[in-house]
Amino acid sequence: MNLKPSEDAVMIGEAANRFLQDQVAATATGRIAANDPAIWAAMAEMGWLALALPEERGGMSASPELLAVIAEALGRAGVCQPFAAYVGLAQQALILAGSDLAMTIADGNRKVAFVHSSDLRAERADGGYRIDGAAALVAGGAGANSFLIAAEFGGSLALFVVDGMAEGLVRQAVETVDGSDMADIACAAVLVGEPLLAGPALIEDLARIDDLAATLLCAEGVGAMDSLLRATAEYTAMRQQFGKPLRSFQVVEHALAEMRVAVAEARAALGAAVFRLSGEADQRGRSVSAAVVKIAVQGRKVAHQAIQFHGAMGVTEELTIGLFAKRLLGIACTLGTEAEALDRYAGLLIEGTCWSYLAKGAAETDAFRQEVSDWLDAELPEPIAEGYRRTTMVYAEAELAQPWHRILAKRGWSAPNWPAEFGGTGWSPEQRYVWAHESFSRFAPFTSPLALPLVGPVLFHYGTPEQQARYLPPIVSGEELWCQGFSEPGAGSDLVALSTRAVRDGDDYVVNGTKIWTTQGHETQMMAALVRTGGSRKEGISFLLIDLRSPGVQIRPIDTIGGDHELNQIFFDDVRVPAANLVGAEGQGWEIARFLLEYERGGDIMSAGQRALLRDIHAAAEKRGALGEDYRRAVARVAIDIDTLEAMELLVLLGGSDDPAIPSILKLRASETQQAVTELGVSVLGRDAIRWTSRRPLHAEPMVAVEDCFVSRYLNSRANTIFGGAREIQKTLIARTVS
Repeated sequence: MNLKPSEDAVMIGEAANRFLQDQVAATATGRIAANDPAIWAAMAEMGWLALALPEERGGMSASPELLAVIAEALGRAGVCQPFAAYVGLAQQALILAGSDLAMTIADGNRKVAFVHSSDLRAERADGGYRIDGAAALVAGGAGANSFLIAAEFGGSLALFVVDGMAEGLVRQAVETVDGSDMADIACAAVLVGEPLLAGPALIEDLARIDDLAATLLCAEGVGAMDSLLRATAEYTAMRQQFGKPLRSFQVVEHALAEMRVAVAEARAALGAAVFRLSGEADQRGRSVSAAVVKIAVQGRKVAHQAIQFHGAMGVTEELTIGLFAKRLLGIACTLGTEAEALDRYAGLLIEGTCWSYLAKGAAETDAFRQEVSDWLDAELPEPIAEGYRRTTMVYAEAELAQPWHRILAKRGWSAPNWPAEFGGTGWSPEQRYVWAHESFSRFAPFTSPLALPLVGPVLFHYGTPEQQARYLPPIVSGEELWCQGFSEPGAGSDLVALSTRAVRDGDDYVVNGTKIWTTQGHETQMMAALVRTGGSRKEGISFLLIDLRSPGVQIRPIDTIGGDHELNQIFFDDVRVPAANLVGAEGQGWEIARFLLEYERGGDIMSAGQRALLRDIHAAAEKRGALGEDYRRAVARVAIDIDTLEAMELLVLLGGSDDPAIPSILKLRASETQQAVTELGVSVLGRDAIRWTSRRPLHAEPMVAVEDCFVSRYLNSRANTIFGGAREIQKTLIARTVS
């Protein structure tokens, strides 16, 4: 399950980037001609073309990861070479067949193009075989001196080697938009010897190899997207418009953030595809299809924005922007249409048996998964799971969450993200990943949603031993629930503007002011609040723990447009709070809040719950017979977004990313993906979405139908891109990391 790049991948990637960038820098134009033979020869000399060969044949038996870093470096440098065609396709098939031709590709002396088309047929003739048919747009076909042809034979496939000068073989070089090597191939009674391989198993083997080649093209696309982002960031910082840098305009800043998110998503989808190339066919197919869609869609977005913000120069050959844009278009065309990738993904998802994206891990991880699965099946009460299934708010109400919290606490599993020394499980990241998926797939409710992921970690790092001893055990047991007191009527995402004041009076602070949008504040006993103890800026903010049962606290409910009571406004009128409840020092609140928000924006597996909701939406679509082409592609898009989100979450969870933008990217994309899931639910309802189902108590009989919750969930989900830092704030934070 580890998506973190290996040391070998990092080392080879850095070397490839240095070499290719040096080659580009040495040119007068800042670009290298497509299919430059000198670059191909250098790639062979450095051993890049031999990476996939078995060790006994002078290679490294390299994983797809190492091939992908070479492809990404080619894309980043704008160097167009038939690497995916010759090394990803033909060489892999030759290795599979045990042919020595694989070694001649590695030393750069032979270029073999792989040819496969449903139009190609083979039949026995004159002591050998005869091939007829044609294939269009064969990658590497123009420069190849040999062809590896997969032709239909006897109801299956057979693999033949054909010399590039063979009688009856006609090739027509194709001029391509990006300069990539392509040719149309026609075979008319081409005579060949015995096939290298034949039989039904070859179909699946070639499908796997084709997925590898597609993944390498995706890697090239990610490299090109990265270069476009960097070039645009540099240009907008330098270009003056109306007397100030172009980048200083918020619309440009947010466009850069969107490009940054697009690159991160494309890279995450690529990482998942690379990881799953050696996995089961349906999971591999889903991952590769998801990467193809992400690179096609996000690649266009990045290219369009790059051209737009370079202005008129962006649409000329004066800059290399166009080179990368055309290469991204060429890659997308080579990979096939977005609709084809969506259809493949949808077929694997809908006709498959596994809606979960859960990866299998080491034996001990799989054993833990079985333990968790068995325990949940036995201990999760059906009324709690079904009640949470119908919850349309962000978190489960206390009447559902508290009983489940007590069951978890009895088992010792109520604090899955906490270290054992503070009463947590002490689970590894892999175990927490398994727990999230197994529990949320069964609609086990969030428990103590503010205290466990937020208050606890703050007290681990900033709390005194006395504070830890007083507050952590009741959080673990579920005896005390917490809410978060950050936002105020005049200070939402702009927390520096908060005005709730805490004035020291002997051994207490006296608190006056108000907090708003306090999720579940009416059900909680404690609040973790930011208060002003000093001046008007962030240096005057402190972090205070407030008992909401204290005199002077008043709570006003706020109903949401989805018909729920989840939010509140809380007023403080001379509320006395012990000074011992100050976390850290006075004025340290801003630092603590930033630490806390890092957890809020990047510490959970939100994709697991989204996948469970998507499963219910699909069940409603099946019930309504609404499984047409439009729906299949729509559900595929949403599921691909969830898969990509999960890949980013998993990378963070397993410590594979030190990217400063990732917490904000995760917050942004988790929020937007949640909204997309709920929008799909409404679209499945169609005209029936106008029917409003008044919310009944969760324990009422009969329970409201699952699909009757879709509209409320959709309406409430509009808050996802507001709370925890609005979408626009996240874009500003992301843009600051672009350089």
